[in-house]
Amino acid sequence: MYFRIILYTICLGLSSFLYAQKMDIPSQKILSILEKNYLSGSPALFKFSFYAAKKDDNKKELGTLYTSGNKYRLKIKDMEQIFDGKKIYNISSEDKEITIAKSDENEMVVSPLSYLDLYKKNYTARYIGKKKLNGKILDHILLRPIQPNETKEISLYIADKKLLERIEEISKDGSIRTTEIINYQPKVKFPPNFFSFQKNNYKGYLITEL
Repeated sequence: MYFRIILYTICLGLSSFLYAQKMDIPSQKILSILEKNYLSGSPALFKFSFYAAKKDDNKKELGTLYTSGNKYRLKIKDMEQIFDGKKIYNISSEDKEITIAKSDENEMVVSPLSYLDLYKKNYTARYIGKKKLNGKILDHILLRPIQPNETKEISLYIADKKLLERIEEISKDGSIRTTEIINYQPKVKFPPNFFSFQKNNYKGYLITEL
């Protein structure tokens, strides 16, 4: 579930803007460039921080997301998740446990590109203006769902080079999920089988296939 929340927030921010049903001209111009930067499907690396502000959960975590086409690899602390295009592998180095499950099209944990259809035509986009965050002047675009759901609104903060800096998702229950993109590297060359699960690397692990 923890991985789902993080992937949900990142992927929602990266892809829902693409299919916003109503956009003003400034939003459309900025987001069309973001589309070219992030949604080409080429191998990429994201280093990010994730913060979920809730009454009972105020943790800030650092993570790395590797993507290539519909495959991804997500690392956070002692947890790792691999999606090889067919199966999802959840790996805990602390507990020495691995669970393997088939990908379900109805589940949120797939890849960033799979969110394109899920959120198609579900949001409006409005350019709010410039905002200073962490010493940077960023463009602020506000997304709101057309049909009521758990999300109240999503704020995207974009740097001058049209790179996404920050995603803030506010839920109707008042919780806030914030993801900051610390580093983004496009066109990364990954080693062969980087997105494949190598069982020989996990000797002594308890492996459960669901």
